[in-house]
Amino acid sequence: MKQALNITLTISLTLLIFLTAFLSFSFDPTIQKLMINQISQEDDAINKHIRILEFFNTNEMKLDMSPAELLHMQDVRDRYLQVIGIIFILSFFLLINHKYLKTTFKYQKYSSYTLATITILTYIFSNQLFVLFHKIFFAQGNWQFSASSQLIRLYPQEYFITLAIVPLILTIIYCYLISILSKSAEHRKENSQ
Repeated sequence: MKQALNITLTISLTLLIFLTAFLSFSFDPTIQKLMINQISQEDDAINKHIRILEFFNTNEMKLDMSPAELLHMQDVRDRYLQVIGIIFILSFFLLINHKYLKTTFKYQKYSSYTLATITILTYIFSNQLFVLFHKIFFAQGNWQFSASSQLIRLYPQEYFITLAIVPLILTIIYCYLISILSKSAEHRKENSQ
């Protein structure tokens, strides 16, 4: 039972770190401006992107979009709110099980190894994972647009690959650091006895 709890806590902590890194990376204005300037093919991309980010907070779209694009953005906003809910649930779960976290920290290096593999596979199979992700999280099928679509021009696939890879890399680093710091604290405790 304790082993199952440790595995569950390790996965929960890793997921919490990833989702937090993902949201931070997704909504950091400086990072987003750099990404949009490098990747977007749309005129006035930064201002359009800012209007879309405002939509996530207000649910009011101030950008002219097709009905299909608007419906998809509403679905994206719903997923965004679900991620925030998951972060709160994971935080609460970890908080009520805080006495077991010391053991959980030791396992974070395994999370970093697993995530390193996932990151490599994400990069190699980015097209297939992009489609699979959308088929799972946008099952109603409103995620495919023509190449001339404003959303596709504003957010080409490279944008989403970067949006996945960078938070994965950050999570690997954080998990590995947690593991190292935990091991270091354990050694200091043993040496002081």
